[in-house]
Amino acid sequence: MSNAPGTVAANAVPYQAPPAVLGKAVIAAGLGAAAILVLFVLPAERGIDVTGAGKALGLTRMAPGAAAEAADSAAAPTLAATAGMRPSGSTVGS
Repeated sequence: MSNAPGTVAANAVPYQAPPAVLGKAVIAAGLGAAAILVLFVLPAERGIDVTGAGKALGLTRMAPGAAAEAADSAAAPTLAATAGMRPSGSTVGS
């Protein structure tokens, strides 16, 4: 009995990859996922830039708090210098 092109016999076994090929595919997928995580996701989401690629691509600016951290580090000496000052006209204990 011959099948027409594009049809599958009822008792046909679907394509099965050998275990060695599946293992290589899993390893390749894991390495690709790790590379994407380190190069793109961590710099954009957490501001962690191990390779420097995130800074070169501008991804570190996307991290939440990246602008706030830069502003905090610039404003820290000013805040420390004015920490003991009170607004004029205020009194303690009244």
